[in-house]
Amino acid sequence: MGNVEMDDDQHIIALWREAAHDLQIGVVTPFSAIGPRGESIEALVWVRDFGTPRGALVCTSDDPENLALRGLEWGYEVVNYDSVAYPAHYDRRLFMRILAELGWVGAPEERPAWLDALRGG
Repeated sequence: MGNVEMDDDQHIIALWREAAHDLQIGVVTPFSAIGPRGESIEALVWVRDFGTPRGALVCTSDDPENLALRGLEWGYEVVNYDSVAYPAHYDRRLFMRILAELGWVGAPEERPAWLDALRGG
């Protein structure tokens, strides 16, 4: 049943889009990650300014092209969660925690205020 997997991917994308809007972060979905020799792999989501200077890639645990390993080799951070780990509805605290674990690598003056509030509380 390939449709179930696609539904999971679309659900994960929708949650990240909601997180982007709510938390005022930059995401691109879908995103083609480009390797050093010009090869590319589709990620569900690219998260700007978190993880590494190249950003973070979101992929599912079903990763036939080995995006997680290749993304790390190419200088991205990887958020590789099984689709069952994602909640049915957007959970602000979960996404704040994921992003805080990735770490902010963007310009200091653009750092989201909620990151500091999260650290303090």
